[in-house]
Amino acid sequence: MSKIMFVEDEISSNIPRLSQLFGKYLSEAEKTALQNAENTMGADGEDIRAILADNPVIEVFDSFKQVLEHIRNLTPAELDEYDMFILDRNLTGGEGYIAQEVQQIDKGFDSFRYEGREGDYLALQLHLKGCPIKEKVFFYSAYKTMSFGATEIDQMVEYGTFFQDNFFDKGKPDALIELINNQKRALLFAKHRDIFGVIAKAAMGTEEAMMRILLEAEKTDANLTMDFRTMIDTCLDHIKKYPDFWFQNPTPQDKIGETIAKLHRAIVPEHIRIFFEHINKIINTYVAHISDYDYKMPSHYTVKALSCEVLEIINWIGENCR
Repeated sequence: MSKIMFVEDEISSNIPRLSQLFGKYLSEAEKTALQNAENTMGADGEDIRAILADNPVIEVFDSFKQVLEHIRNLTPAELDEYDMFILDRNLTGGEGYIAQEVQQIDKGFDSFRYEGREGDYLALQLHLKGCPIKEKVFFYSAYKTMSFGATEIDQMVEYGTFFQDNFFDKGKPDALIELINNQKRALLFAKHRDIFGVIAKAAMGTEEAMMRILLEAEKTDANLTMDFRTMIDTCLDHIKKYPDFWFQNPTPQDKIGETIAKLHRAIVPEHIRIFFEHINKIINTYVAHISDYDYKMPSHYTVKALSCEVLEIINWIGENCR
């Protein structure tokens, strides 16, 4: 998965900022709902999170206490799912927080040192959990050193292990928007949210293989990979759970071509069967036995074509294998 965390304590009074920063990641329905929320008196952080509940990429927090607890509970695998953390440095606005309640979550929180720099403390927690913060953490707040009690982030900037370039002025969002829009994995995850939704719901476990295919297809010099074989193998295994889709039950001894040939012609659409056959043939010819053949690899257009075929197969599975 690819996620972007956005932490802004006064988000309910800055709803347009969400559409401004994350426009490419929002569906038209989400944009409309945010616009309606902006026009509705009393919309709060919970309302905004409800609007974005089905968004596979954007995760919004407006409470320091809430986001601190969330970050501290992240497993290493869950932490790796995030491509970006965009933090407001000062999280004393909105409903604020009670220092004693925060210290019940984390005894190490020093309210005197971090007041007005709560975002620094979140970044520190991410750093301590192994997150490469100089690559993934960005502050939506101009960099200013504290007049007293420098935080660890201040010290890391001084030592060159974190950068002032990771700070973006709220009044000049263009550079941050450009950075957000360059997150290729997250953009693809948002663009194909329906496909990744099917993969997750069906518990196929091939999110990374699908992502690698899509990333490869984006290149002007894209190459064929065995990820295509992984995807059609997994799709066929999933379809095996539905006996009606087979005119003859496949066996463990069947080769992949033999399995494809047993798909029910009256139930499984012709184009789905053809896509399975096509991908299998191309991979067998150009990738699986490349050492045995002296074929010139096909162009990047073939990779793009096959990626669309995989997407259509998964889309069909989502609509029919329930």
